[in-house]
Amino acid sequence: MSKHYLIFIHGMGEPQNPDQVFDPSYEQLWNRLSKKFQHQTGNLFTSDFEPAYINWHQKLGDVPQSVSDVQTLLFEDCYPELKDYPKQSLFQRLVKFVPYKAHSFATFFLGDVIAYVSKDVNLIRRTLWEQIWFGHGEWQGLEKVLQADNDATYSIVAHSLGSVLAFDYLHHLFQGNPDDSYLPKLNQAERPEDRHLQNREPQRELPDPTDPVISPLLQERFRYFFTLGAPIGLFMLRNGTLWLNDNPFQKIFNPVRGCDRGWYNFYDPMDAVAFPLTRLFGRNIGNWICKLEDVSLTNFGIPLAHSHTGYWTHRKVVSKMVDVLSSSVPTQRSSSTESVSAKVQLV
Repeated sequence: MSKHYLIFIHGMGEPQNPDQVFDPSYEQLWNRLSKKFQHQTGNLFTSDFEPAYINWHQKLGDVPQSVSDVQTLLFEDCYPELKDYPKQSLFQRLVKFVPYKAHSFATFFLGDVIAYVSKDVNLIRRTLWEQIWFGHGEWQGLEKVLQADNDATYSIVAHSLGSVLAFDYLHHLFQGNPDDSYLPKLNQAERPEDRHLQNREPQRELPDPTDPVISPLLQERFRYFFTLGAPIGLFMLRNGTLWLNDNPFQKIFNPVRGCDRGWYNFYDPMDAVAFPLTRLFGRNIGNWICKLEDVSLTNFGIPLAHSHTGYWTHRKVVSKMVDVLSSSVPTQRSSSTESVSAKVQLV
């Protein structure tokens, strides 16, 4: 039976330990989806769906540093008095609590954002795509699962900064411009350090998702985009060509289009970085054919803190995802349409 793969992409500062294979919060969501799906449909969730947990904080093989490694170095060099904070006495921790929390947030959370908007190597984007394509942990990777099963499909579930990473992937994939690659071009002449990424796996070269050899397959098999606490709207400010004109954001592009696709954006009004997106993307009449639904909810707990981290266990998230995913199962099981993968030879 063909599987539908849910690719989970974490946000800034997650997981706290870069050695973790994935953020445990997504396992909570997966378990709740499984219970709700079985209760609602009578079928086992794992018969039709399989998780793919991504950790873009992890180090890439023989690349000298990961983003997390450099963040730790930066923090310890700039704030040596906070280096051993967890091991210090209760009194010392009380005195240093505010600066420790503030500088940790700036370094390990906002630091992810700054590292991601890098215009040169962009190690975060490269790590993300390598894990999606080649696999990570128990996840086999799209290269293998799409080649092995002509009817396999995939969706993306992303939180916080992870939603921006995922949006950028979909934007490059569906805008259809092979000259605008998703991965920054390596240039050893200008940046000798790029040698760590060039031919990292000589027998297994990483293709760009915009490569015409694989992009039709990646497009055809994609189904749904679920975003949780997404700052995608805020990140539109990074591209001045979208707003520095008489009609700001009129050319904003929604890549999730087609009758068999949908984008579901979950947000808590108390979540400082979560932006509803329907009206923003509606400024471009070309997006009116797209299925983009904002789902407002309330994450109970400490305002601003839990409002950004409570999505994984919220009943509205689970219910909406199960409704959407269960509606795709009959189509998935009965599909007899010739897959693009029969026409595309993966390399």
